[in-house]
Amino acid sequence: MVPRKLIDEHYGENHAPVNCSLCKSSIERELWDLHTGIQCPQRMLACQYCEFELPAVDLFEHQDVCGSRTEFCQECRKYIRLREWIGHEIQFHSNSSADAELSR
Repeated sequence: MVPRKLIDEHYGENHAPVNCSLCKSSIERELWDLHTGIQCPQRMLACQYCEFELPAVDLFEHQDVCGSRTEFCQECRKYIRLREWIGHEIQFHSNSSADAELSR
């Protein structure tokens, strides 16, 4: 139980809403970690293709464009979209790396 003379201080430290400096929303203190971890649309996230950090709200559009870029595959001598790179590696080159290991 909190003494009456400390109730305002207790409320301010434990229950008062917190203003997010990124998205300017007022967040319940109990939800602060959730908000900053996965909900805030302005939290910074890295692109899975180029590792550039940008606000979460812009990530989908950025990755759509960034994943359309191509890289040259040295093994099959073709240009592959970055969003298809892992599937390409698995489908066409997963055995070649295993074969290389076996031949050592």
